Amino acid sequence: MRHVRLPFVCAFLILAASVAARARTLLPSSATVGANLETTATVKLDEAAPSGGLLITLTSNNPSQLQLSTKPNEPGSTSITIMVHEGFHRSPEFYVQGLASSGLATYTASAPGLTSSEATVTLVPSSIIIGGPFGLGKASFLATTGSGRSVISVHSVAIDSAGNYVPQPIAGGLTLNVNIANSDQAVGHIESPVRIAGGSDRAVTEFQPATPGSTRLTPSVPAGFSIPSQFDAVTAVVKLPGISITDGVTIGQNLQITGTLALGAVARGGNVRVTLTSENPEQLLLALTPTAKGSSAITLTIPEGSNNGRYYLQAIGRSGTACYLARALGYLDRKGTIPMAPSGLVVVGPLTLPEGQLLRPEPDGGARQHGFVTTLQAGSVTPLSVYTVQLDPTSHRSADITIQALRPGMSVTVDLKSTNSSVGTVASPVIIAPGSDHGVTKFTPLATGSTVISVVTPEGFVESSNDTTLKAIVTP
Repeated sequence: MRHVRLPFVCAFLILAASVAARARTLLPSSATVGANLETTATVKLDEAAPSGGLLITLTSNNPSQLQLSTKPNEPGSTSITIMVHEGFHRSPEFYVQGLASSGLATYTASAPGLTSSEATVTLVPSSIIIGGPFGLGKASFLATTGSGRSVISVHSVAIDSAGNYVPQPIAGGLTLNVNIANSDQAVGHIESPVRIAGGSDRAVTEFQPATPGSTRLTPSVPAGFSIPSQFDAVTAVVKLPGISITDGVTIGQNLQITGTLALGAVARGGNVRVTLTSENPEQLLLALTPTAKGSSAITLTIPEGSNNGRYYLQAIGRSGTACYLARALGYLDRKGTIPMAPSGLVVVGPLTLPEGQLLRPEPDGGARQHGFVTTLQAGSVTPLSVYTVQLDPTSHRSADITIQALRPGMSVTVDLKSTNSSVGTVASPVIIAPGSDHGVTKFTPLATGSTVISVVTPEGFVESSNDTTLKAIVTP
């Protein structure tokens, strides 16, 4: 066998020519596209486009199955041209449009002085699917009769070989009108048909709930599209909106708290009248204002455009629970349960409130000794406050968060006493007015020393296990 030796220069020129040929080859991208849909593609260059740019011609080799377009919303054609700007290695995006639901199609990329190349496009089925206000994949959504409209979306998708749904726009030049069937129009109304324009992969409409029930919303399958195996419908479940009321908050005997009410849907078409009724009026009363005597039932008016209001809960009992019911036309009834507890009185000095519910451990001194320091100087009168508080049913402790106002219809007269009246006197009694949570008195120093001021718990109240005494220290 003879071996032919080529001169070194000749071999180098052949190798250089081969590299140059490869470097000047167009590399169009392959794609997968659904019937009547479109997707993007590009052409890659092995070397940067020359001065002045490079004009590439793209031609479908199967125009009955594949069309090409330079813009997403324009009809496809058999051939298009695109410009690769100087210095770039990749073309702008163009669009391949599928006209069939199966098989393969090719297109060719060519340019002056470069080697033409083909790319393969896989043609797959397409479909129309539907999603509720929380997107695709949710088979149903909840709405209320008083709520606003819910957004419903329809999507165009390609179905790949694995059965996956791939969002792809409708081919440019086409417009798809999708009708949405409503299985129970009494439950709600949906705007239909929905129009998906060429170049877009979705459109939205709105569902307006009307009456309680459920209805199935199903998009039509236009000609040229396949029936989807999933996401083919979404169910709207419509219920009456609810009512939120104060629930589970403990009230001390003969005290009151502010209750809050919120409608599950804003009042529309006029005011909403909510009736609150005590199921245990011998234990729990209701009032519209903080100064009104309680009654077994009240009606709260929620103005149009609003969804909340206030009322007042007044405890008569000191143990157990009492229930009350909220009811309004067009809303679900709501029951609230209020625990009852004993109530007491505490005294605190200036700039303080009853002790918190968490006690210090015994090694750290246990409960605090409350008190204040004042002087004999003129004008040194110290203001004191007596609060009505809800007590823990077991420990009879109170705290700043358990201060509650006295219910209207009754007032409390509280006596205070001092262990050493020669050191100072406290004005007594203190009257706490209906609807108020405290009364104010004052300590007047008379001589240096200390004295303990204490609350005399009146009849109908339970002695608090904390903050019923206050130590006053008088300095010169």
